[in-house]
Amino acid sequence: MPQSSGQQRLSWFQRSERWQMFTASPMVVASAVWLAFIVLVAVLAPALVAERANFQNLSLRFFPPFQIEQGIEFILGGDSLGRPILLQLAMGAQTSMIIAFFAVGISSLIGYAIGLVAGYFGGWVDNSLLRIADILHTVPSMLLALVVLFILEPSIFNVIIVLGITRIPVYLRTARAQTVEIRERTFVEVARSMGASHWRIMTREIAPLVFPTIRTLAVLEVAMVILAAASLTFLGIGLQRPDVDWGMMVADGKTYLKTAWFVAVFPGVVIVLTALSASILSNWLRAVEDPTQNILFARKPKPSRGKAP
Repeated sequence: MPQSSGQQRLSWFQRSERWQMFTASPMVVASAVWLAFIVLVAVLAPALVAERANFQNLSLRFFPPFQIEQGIEFILGGDSLGRPILLQLAMGAQTSMIIAFFAVGISSLIGYAIGLVAGYFGGWVDNSLLRIADILHTVPSMLLALVVLFILEPSIFNVIIVLGITRIPVYLRTARAQTVEIRERTFVEVARSMGASHWRIMTREIAPLVFPTIRTLAVLEVAMVILAAASLTFLGIGLQRPDVDWGMMVADGKTYLKTAWFVAVFPGVVIVLTALSASILSNWLRAVEDPTQNILFARKPKPSRGKAP
């Protein structure tokens, strides 16, 4: 019992220390709040604003932003068909988040599992899986996505599958490199000598140590996938109406940059803020896992008000 209590106190202390590191950086807090807000909007928007977001009113075509004559929903102006840009951004948040989360989920889980197997067993298993990763890595992911989506019908499902598959080598190589190093540690040799199966060693001994790196990489990849999905839609190969994402909004507004700049600029700003927030948060996660870097996020002690002795 004392040992269990000590472990619980240590766990609480670690959580408290990380919370202090988190609150010590305003940029990290702002990034987390922004991402949480985007996820909340993505969940609630379809049920609350779907009908009003897609309602076309040509009399409000290119309605200027920062005016509330037509209500708060037109605070960011109207697009080329008189739809409120604010509500279109809310609907685009759902599509962008679905693509990002599922694409990252597919690539991270598959790459994580394959990397563990390749790094643990080595030999011909490692070589075979690495050659497959090399083939995927040799072809630029955006080029492969363009080719596949040009052949297939553009849809949310196809975009998720394409972006998920093209990002697998990133996780595979990362998980494999860490597994190769961890499998030689003493506690793994002890588990093996005690008769533990390969499956138990990989899942109970090695996988938990590799997971923090994969988690950090996945948060960073959310930004990459959002940018990639927006780029595909901007090029006309991604989503098509009635589906909408932020990249489509930028593509729709690029023709009107001189007359209605806000149609393309506001979605572009949201894309940049979301990608930047995910990048900042992933860097923080990486730093707190590294003892040589987490001091950068530690809260500085307040100077004493008492007189020096």
